[in-house]
Amino acid sequence: MWTQHVVMNIPDRERVYREFRRILRPGGKLAFFDVLAADANLELHFPVPWAESSETSFLLTQDETSSVLVTASFTITAWNDVTKEALKWIVQQKPPTQGFNLGVVMGPRFAEMSANLARNLREGRVCLVMGICTAASTRS
Repeated sequence: MWTQHVVMNIPDRERVYREFRRILRPGGKLAFFDVLAADANLELHFPVPWAESSETSFLLTQDETSSVLVTASFTITAWNDVTKEALKWIVQQKPPTQGFNLGVVMGPRFAEMSANLARNLREGRVCLVMGICTAASTRS
């Protein structure tokens, strides 16, 4: 199972991960690429691509995320903070001048959302993590 930038809008993360574990066979893999809170005490600059405000943004820290995954009967087998690589990629991007693109899908505030995401990354408010977890042989 693969998720990419999905769980940031879900307040009950433990329930989501338990459900992922329920549908995976023992030894099955959960791979994810998510935005996490770098520091639970830092406020984000909104809007961001996943939320207009804090009312719909439910970021966990790296420690909170790993704890919830373990509680849901996953073993974390890979954990890569790719924030620096993402920042390099963001700097190289040029806005498309025409045609179908993510800005069309996200709407007129996409430029502001993207700028705030980059700012939150630069200021250490959020981080980007790619991970792989293995479903335990027994569920807790």
